[in-house]
Amino acid sequence: MAEKNKRKDKKIEKRIKKETRFSNLNDEQKEIIRFGIIVVVIIIFVGIVYGISRLVVKDNEETMTKDVTPGEVNYEIVSVGTILNRPQDNYYVVVYDSTKNEAIYYSTLIEKYKDKDDSLKIYLCDLNNKLNLEYYAGEGKSNKNAKKIEDLAFDDFTLLKISKGKIVKYLETVEDMKKEWDL
Repeated sequence: MAEKNKRKDKKIEKRIKKETRFSNLNDEQKEIIRFGIIVVVIIIFVGIVYGISRLVVKDNEETMTKDVTPGEVNYEIVSVGTILNRPQDNYYVVVYDSTKNEAIYYSTLIEKYKDKDDSLKIYLCDLNNKLNLEYYAGEGKSNKNAKKIEDLAFDDFTLLKISKGKIVKYLETVEDMKKEWDL
C-alpha cells in the first residue's frame, strides 16, 4: 500500500510541476508556445507527405523512362502548304486520301517507281490529315489550273510533278501515273 501511495504522490508531483511550469506565463506567451507547437507539427506532416510523394514519383519516373521511345520524323510526308517548297528542283507529290482502299495500291506503285534508277524524289500528302482537309474538294471538283497554294483543290488522288517550285504536271488517275512513271 505504501508503494501505491508513493506512486500516486509522484504522479501528483509531476502534474503540479507541469501546471506550475506554464502557470507563471501570461496568455500571450501561452499562445506563442501553442503556435510554435502547431508549426512544428505542420512541418513534420509536410515532410512526411513530401517523403512519401518522392518515393511514389521516383517509381513513376523509372517506369516512364523505360517506356519512352524516341520519335521519328518522316520527311517524305508533307502538308499541302509545303508542297511547292521542297529542297529538290524536280520531284513528285502524291496527294491522296489514306482512308480509301486504293491507298495501299498507290503505295505499291510508289515503291515500284522508287526502285527505278532515274526516279525523282516522291513526297506524300494525305488529304485525311487535318492540315490538308480544306484542300480536299472531292470527286470531280479539283482545280487543275492552280498555280498558288491557295488555289489548290484535290480529288481523292492526284499526282503532281513540281519543277523549281511550280506545278508542271497535274495527273488525277492511276493510269496517268503509270504512264508518267513507265510502270
